Amino acid sequence: MTATRGPAVAAGATLAVVGFAAGLWSWKPWTGGDPWVPTCSDLTVAMPSVAAGAWSVSEEDPGRTATDSAAQCELAYASTDQRFAGRLRVFISGESDAEVLRQRVADEQCDGTADPGGVPDGYVAFRACSAVVGDFAHGTVIAAKDGRWLKMTASTSIRDENRDDALPFSRDIARKAAEQALTLDETK
Repeated sequence: MTATRGPAVAAGATLAVVGFAAGLWSWKPWTGGDPWVPTCSDLTVAMPSVAAGAWSVSEEDPGRTATDSAAQCELAYASTDQRFAGRLRVFISGESDAEVLRQRVADEQCDGTADPGGVPDGYVAFRACSAVVGDFAHGTVIAAKDGRWLKMTASTSIRDENRDDALPFSRDIARKAAEQALTLDETK
């Protein structure tokens, strides 16, 4: 009896070890969790170097104290010449799996008309779209790079003095903010 139960017990033990190893591998406790992402305050400090003007956090990130691998907030901006002003809605998340990053970018809704162009160098995935809705020009970027993915929408107020330039400005702000959010180094 022992001889016939021995291989079955050994196979069950091996299966348990394999199952445990697979679970541990998918959990990856040695990585310290998902990658760090910049805070909304980090972005307000970084943005004036690529988009001159005033930047401030207008809606704080309520969940940042719980994790340093996600940020969600809203920034207010005004160009140096005061021609453009608006809000940047920010969502950034850390993820170390490149395939998951691609899928998240593909699955996220991008409101408006798709902007032309491919995936910029260094990006895992990239989509952009834009639209004019009422008195606002919206530029959205959904992208992944360096273990992070994000969705950013810049909404610029349309006024008589900027009517023709508000949409290109929103597109540009969303792209610049996305690049900053995907490449800023950890400050702590």
